[in-house]
Amino acid sequence: MHRSLTVAAALALVLLATPAHAVKVYENADQGTNLNVGVLLQPQAQVTLDGAPTGTDPAFDFFARRARVLVYGTAFKKIGWFLETDEPNFGKKGDFTGQFFVQDAWVWYQIAESMPTYIDAGMMLLPFSHNGLQSAASLNTIDYHSGVIKYNSAKVFRDFGVQLRGFLLDKAIHYRLGIFNGTDGVANTVGAGGAITAAGKNTKDLPMFVGQVRYNIMGSEDGFFFAGVGFAEKPVINVGVSGLFQTDAGVSSTTGTPATAVYNNASAFNADAYVDYPLEGDMAITAQLAFFHYDNGPNASTTGNGGFIEAGFRYSVIEPVVGFDFFNSDEVDGAPKKGSLRKWTAGVNYFVAKNTANVKLEVSGTRSGDPGTAKNVKAVTIQSQLFF
Repeated sequence: MHRSLTVAAALALVLLATPAHAVKVYENADQGTNLNVGVLLQPQAQVTLDGAPTGTDPAFDFFARRARVLVYGTAFKKIGWFLETDEPNFGKKGDFTGQFFVQDAWVWYQIAESMPTYIDAGMMLLPFSHNGLQSAASLNTIDYHSGVIKYNSAKVFRDFGVQLRGFLLDKAIHYRLGIFNGTDGVANTVGAGGAITAAGKNTKDLPMFVGQVRYNIMGSEDGFFFAGVGFAEKPVINVGVSGLFQTDAGVSSTTGTPATAVYNNASAFNADAYVDYPLEGDMAITAQLAFFHYDNGPNASTTGNGGFIEAGFRYSVIEPVVGFDFFNSDEVDGAPKKGSLRKWTAGVNYFVAKNTANVKLEVSGTRSGDPGTAKNVKAVTIQSQLFF
């Protein structure tokens, strides 16, 4: 284990020894038009204790957690676009079949300048929670708190739709309000005599509504993507609430004779806080706290309450980081609480060049499923990052 981690760290440092520069393919400053190409690479080395087929030996894995190509730009100052591909977990557990796909594909139009206001349309991150809107290139822990991000989405926290995004009261208030596909309509399955043998979902095919409002106590985050660790020159402190709702999109069932459908709405609520506070002497405190409530109908593994906390203290280029995630599934009627989660993380980040190039080491323990019977899976992960 020690030898493999040493080799992984050495490879990461070799990779990060090469400076990265953004590639601007085209620019016309007078027109406010430009085209940029970027890359995000996150190779990982991971050791999972008792993870080998024997059940008692450690499992070793080297793979690419993320391999993304970004194409983005502006046209005539008020129009812009963002296109991103991904092939996540490429090579993990020896699987190189991959799932290369377009992850983001949206355009924006600035409809006001005095108080920046935009309309975004396409495939984009849903405006739900600060963590769910963070760039994968700026995460403070190695990965998202995905175990508590359980809201409906078409793919990796994203969906097709349109949203209004902007600021109010001299940037004291930031808001995002959107309409998205959500769960597509699925018809009931009808058997002999008209009895419903399987209930569908969202049979009226109504859209999903998602929104977020944040209060900027100090500073503001102006871009489409939020930061996990932003290396802010001035303090950034904000709190936010988010909501999601879609009619009849939760877990459905049948009841009675002849059977009829019972539908449940899908809803979610989030409240969170974010701090990126620079201190004298090239130091900073970065922290997040979040609470989630999901209601997808009774007996659903995704119905329940959860949250997370993460905190880091950076001194120059070194930052120790700790985190804890939990989710309590509300499954009833004796069902195993397979949606429950307990996870702790502790690590240290080495910022070679802030979020452009860094190395992260993290130790974690995860219990997924019924807290009374779930196995504690312990792992050590090293990740290098190159982002330009």
